[in-house]
Amino acid sequence: MIINKIILKNFRCFENFSINLNSKNIIIGDNGKGKTSIIESIYLCSNYRTINSKTKNIDLLKNKKIKAIIQIDTENKNILEINSNKSIIINGFKSQVIDLVNSVKCVFYLENESYIFFSKPTLRRKFFDQLIFNIDSNYLYLLNNYFRILKNRNSILKSKSNDCLDIWTDYFVDINNKISNKKNNYITELEIYIKYISKIVLGKDINIKIEVKNKLYKREILIKELNIGSTLFGHHLTDYDIYIDGNNIFNLSSNGQKKLYLIIIKLAHLELSNSKYQLTQPIVIDDLSSDLDKNIINKIYSYLSNIKNQVLITNIENIHSDTFSVTNINKN
Repeated sequence: MIINKIILKNFRCFENFSINLNSKNIIIGDNGKGKTSIIESIYLCSNYRTINSKTKNIDLLKNKKIKAIIQIDTENKNILEINSNKSIIINGFKSQVIDLVNSVKCVFYLENESYIFFSKPTLRRKFFDQLIFNIDSNYLYLLNNYFRILKNRNSILKSKSNDCLDIWTDYFVDINNKISNKKNNYITELEIYIKYISKIVLGKDINIKIEVKNKLYKREILIKELNIGSTLFGHHLTDYDIYIDGNNIFNLSSNGQKKLYLIIIKLAHLELSNSKYQLTQPIVIDDLSSDLDKNIINKIYSYLSNIKNQVLITNIENIHSDTFSVTNINKN
């Protein structure tokens, strides 16, 4: 997929903005000029949610206008209208969420993603869930069914009744096993590509291990579940630990190291997406240069210059490159 053009109307800081994109793109501009808003417009269409989960629709509308429009032109015109409620229009027809996100699938590195190193397990789960869904649309259906079954099972537990509990437990164990299998298979594949990308970017081999910490079903926890009225196993309680050469990555003190390994994870995911799933998605990177040394930045640019995927990077400073087209939004 290639994004040919982005048109924004009354979105964030833009009243009427458009940008044509090439295969390799750098958008430069001072802070507050709208670089991240451009990223968020693509993110909204690719994920049908804002970068910050606390952002309300009214926050997206310039000067609290009635409606904002995001148009992402790929092979089709993908239009997202934002008002008090989101509605999706693709090629002039109202569509489902899954149709939109499948039409504008991208891989993102966002500047604030280092939160996964010090956040609650919920955010780490969302981080990896989003990566898996990015290459496997059926994963979203599994998650939706999972949380529907979880809600029903919790209702029975809260009622202190054993009626139908065994049936709902069987449903829940079954769908949780399907989700766990997808997670474990994805992580196994991702580790291989992380080693590959690390060799390119870092110039050395690293020993990477991503541990999926699942809460497994045990019959003996049923009494405790009935006492508290809540399910005590399953995907909604999963956490992740990442080890680099035996050291837990969550303990790294340097923001640069955290950012570097996150970018490596995203590039590895992109390579997996290309090699196994033939998706050839654009990669969108917000503020590449901050916290990274120039040698690493140059290696990342060199790698991105040679991949077949479309690349969109935002940066404060201009990067002189024969491969990348530069757009300065300070001039808009």
